[in-house]
Amino acid sequence: MSDKRYCMGCMKPLDDQAIICPHCHYSTGVNNKASYISQGTLIADRYLIGKAISSANDSVTYIALDKETEQTVNICEFYPAKMASRDNFGTVIYDSEKEALYEGCLESFLSLWRGIRMFDDIRCIPEVTDIFSDNNTAYAVYTHKDTVALKDYFAKTRKPLSAAKAVSAFSPMLNALKLLHNAGIIHGSITPSTVHVGADGRLNLTGFSIPQCRSDIPELAMKPVSGFSPIELYQGGTARAQSDIYSVMAVMYYAVTGTVLKRAPERVENSKLSIPSSVAQTIPAQLKEAFIRSLAVEPADRIGRVDELMSLIKSNGTATRPATPAAAPKSRSAARAKTAPSQEETVAFTPPPSPAKTDEAHIEHTADEPDYEGYEEYGEAKEKASRLSQFNLPLPALGALTCLAVVIICFILFVVLYATVLHSKIEVPLLDDILAPITFLPMNADDDESNTPGPGDNSLPQNSIEYITVPDFTKFTKEEIEANEDFNKSFIIEFRSEASEKVEQNGIIRQSITAGESVIANTRIILTVSTGQPEIIVPDVYGKPYDEAVKILTKAGFSVSKEIIDNPDGKTGYTVSNMSIEPGTGASKGTEIILYVYDEPETTEPETTEPETTAPTTQPSTEPSTEPTTQPSTEPSTEPSTEPSTEPSTEPSSEAETTAKAVE
Repeated sequence: MSDKRYCMGCMKPLDDQAIICPHCHYSTGVNNKASYISQGTLIADRYLIGKAISSANDSVTYIALDKETEQTVNICEFYPAKMASRDNFGTVIYDSEKEALYEGCLESFLSLWRGIRMFDDIRCIPEVTDIFSDNNTAYAVYTHKDTVALKDYFAKTRKPLSAAKAVSAFSPMLNALKLLHNAGIIHGSITPSTVHVGADGRLNLTGFSIPQCRSDIPELAMKPVSGFSPIELYQGGTARAQSDIYSVMAVMYYAVTGTVLKRAPERVENSKLSIPSSVAQTIPAQLKEAFIRSLAVEPADRIGRVDELMSLIKSNGTATRPATPAAAPKSRSAARAKTAPSQEETVAFTPPPSPAKTDEAHIEHTADEPDYEGYEEYGEAKEKASRLSQFNLPLPALGALTCLAVVIICFILFVVLYATVLHSKIEVPLLDDILAPITFLPMNADDDESNTPGPGDNSLPQNSIEYITVPDFTKFTKEEIEANEDFNKSFIIEFRSEASEKVEQNGIIRQSITAGESVIANTRIILTVSTGQPEIIVPDVYGKPYDEAVKILTKAGFSVSKEIIDNPDGKTGYTVSNMSIEPGTGASKGTEIILYVYDEPETTEPETTEPETTAPTTQPSTEPSTEPTTQPSTEPSTEPSTEPSTEPSTEPSSEAETTAKAVE
């Protein structure tokens, strides 16, 4: 088991030579941020850490592998990045001045996940399997699910939900929220980024954080999210049950209408809730009232408890149900509607109907939905459909309409086939812009990165679109990339050349798309290849003293060595006679340049040897004065003669010189 190699993106086994995972298209050349746990780290001798999939002000969440069970899990690590760091051994460290704050937040983290662990029977919140402390921090382990954030789901489908499906999809999450509130757990940041759609079609609530993240502590406080955070979070207030109600209903409003509410401070002047007219006609009266009362700007005007909200949404389910005409046969969907689903039941969260259906077909489909029975709009739609069915068209007109419908359907099928198969560069959302009467508007994003999942978020790719994680190409050479089949199958790679002082020749200096990002298959990526060190013009140092020449060349970026040459012509010693690279030519930084330097000229040699030849003559002159006893002992006969001879000899000589000068 220890010899297996795993993909750090999905934790599935990999072949030894694989660079891109065949399952999730995650690149083996990508790693987590330096401040996060490195991929491949084993913590608690059990959990193999993979990529970081989300982060918040108090934590980082990783995908991981439980090596005891061989199951993929998620691990949430308490890591307040603004007040802590990580040493070389992976231990979380912090400033001693913040010890009390860190310890208090760590205890809140443990309490939060212990509380969530009590609700292991609720499938729409994390199913916690382990909580432990290590590396001076704490970890919560919970079951991994393949999910996609609601905002990303709608970004791909670009279709809102019907009111009935929205109520059915959100009901289990509302019930879970009620139980969490009863246990004293407030989420505080419910947004389309923290509400995820699972592969089973259920909504999942993620992104839990400690209460200190909803306070005024600078290191932990999260910014409000436009359109989804209530006014009290903008005013520095504490999040409570009413705050979660505002946020979850703002998300449901977004799911139903395809639009995002204005920021809460902007709604103070005009707090009236506006619903697009095209959508308002399809929303039941009780859901409209739930939106109005839950999305009130002031907390005092807002619904205070989740069970009250749920009762309001379901209140008119039977009271306002219109009577079905006796002559109308009961449909199979009407029979199913008699047994209303419980709050725990969910409806498959499937993509919206195929664009190929016309508006009339959509009305008929809507009329058959069981959840619409009991709403006034359902009765009106059903009566309209009944009236349409009573029209008797002439046979020629019916045939013409049939032919026209066939032509339209064929055209639509051709466009869809062209967009998804024959021309991969045209995405399906572009087609949805033409066919869908309502498309989702971009979400306002004044929240910072700490409030939303990072670039490594899990996602469920569309069936017609293949997503691949961009590897870190800077770890490879140009030759290695050209020879790699996975790279060339997954991307359209274009090389460009550039000199670099830091990257060796044929290494990759940079890439046009950052490593770790998910892109559509066959996306073009530009790789800048190093041609080696940039060339520098060699300065002219001919005739300069060697020391000065060394300074000039070193400053220019070259290394210097010296060779002494003979100097028969008497040139100035230790000056540059020649260079191994001619001045004015280009050479790479760091290139060694040999300077040929003149030796000292030959004429200077006698001057340096004269003291050696004259030394013996000077020594005798000094010896008589320093050693007077040696002269009488060695030459007693000369002693009396030398004394008188030296004195008179000097005097006459001086007189002779003076007389000679006089004669002249």
